[in-house]
Amino acid sequence: MQYEYNLTGVGVMSRFPYVSLGNCMGLNCKNPGAEVEFLMTCLQLINATITINPTLVEHKHVLQMLANGSADISIKTINQEIPRQEQVDFTVPTGIVYLGYYIKENTKVEVGDYLAGAFPGTVVLMVAAASLIVSCLLHFFAKVLRKNSSSVGDYEYFALAGLLRNSNFNQKPVCSRLLVAVWLLFSFMLTEYYNAKLRSLLMTTHYRGAFFTNLDEAMDAMEYQGWKMVINTTDYSPLSYCHSSQCGRLRKLYKRNLVLEYINNVSLEVAAEADRQFGFGGLQGDLVPHERSVLNEAKRILFVRDQLITPAHRSYAVRKNMSVLLDKLNQIIAYTFNGLPTIRSRYTRPYQPYVNKHFQENANVLTISHITILFEWTGGLLSTAFACFIGEIICFRYFSSFLQWIRRTQHRNVLGSASGNVQNSIELTHFSNITG
Repeated sequence: MQYEYNLTGVGVMSRFPYVSLGNCMGLNCKNPGAEVEFLMTCLQLINATITINPTLVEHKHVLQMLANGSADISIKTINQEIPRQEQVDFTVPTGIVYLGYYIKENTKVEVGDYLAGAFPGTVVLMVAAASLIVSCLLHFFAKVLRKNSSSVGDYEYFALAGLLRNSNFNQKPVCSRLLVAVWLLFSFMLTEYYNAKLRSLLMTTHYRGAFFTNLDEAMDAMEYQGWKMVINTTDYSPLSYCHSSQCGRLRKLYKRNLVLEYINNVSLEVAAEADRQFGFGGLQGDLVPHERSVLNEAKRILFVRDQLITPAHRSYAVRKNMSVLLDKLNQIIAYTFNGLPTIRSRYTRPYQPYVNKHFQENANVLTISHITILFEWTGGLLSTAFACFIGEIICFRYFSSFLQWIRRTQHRNVLGSASGNVQNSIELTHFSNITG
């Protein structure tokens, strides 16, 4: 059969489900991958054939080969970017790619992070300073007005009890009562704030299995909570999608070794299994049609689309100066585009949307698992209390008798020295009488 166009295709040999060539390099390949199969169908309709270059290359090398004329078309779609349009031409888009994060679902860490960071150092110092000032003022008021004045320590205990809503103040001065009223109001507002914050964290849908939904939140987790980002250097880099202020902050995280770069194609799903580690990458829209998709149901690995990064269009790249072929190919792609999802469905199905097992009717249904961290912390504090209790028993049982023995010994020594002094005094008196 005589073909109008004899093209040379180039691209990666294996990137399932889009490319899966193996050792086959022609139009008669069986199950070559969704994008390769769609391209071959379009080329047949415009009376063109393709010979695939078996060279293992990445996107940047594909663009170089198309630019220098050693290849005619890419067998896999590539992101449309302005710098790339100076090297090659692109067909009409066949899909979009979403940038996002490979992350493991773990609600326990989310609640634990809140509890661990609920009282930052500045807040603790502020409350401690305020309680000490209130205690000193109460002591001063009572002393000046000559009322029954307690110690500053007693007033400090009362101030801290006010935070727990367990205060009982019976001092007479009116100024003291007003000061206490202000302090209790402050304590009430502070306690209610943290109650509302924790309730919002557990009841709203903002997180729903993910700790961040954009690059700023991801960098916050890296900078303040010790998370690490894993990327493929041959795939997507966050530096290509950040704003100027974000890029500067991101470079600082690179210097702190919080961004792990791998030259080989490391599995970002596997990387996300580690504690406080996530992957940055992209997946095509037909695979992840939902904002949060479950990549691995057993290990609860999610792909969370970045809400602020604009999705990139995916198109086949064509060598320059092939405008006639490009026009025909664009017409065929536009005409047969509706059949592309059918071709893709033969290779894989879209990932399922993430649904929190505790999520019902737009709210999280709270269970014991949400506050497991509270039981762990309470158990630790109880263990400390029991350890102190045992320590006090040991001290009183084994050391109290020892201390009593020391006191008795000291007492006998005192009595012995006193009796010796009396005896010496008697002898001196008797000697004086004799000599006198």
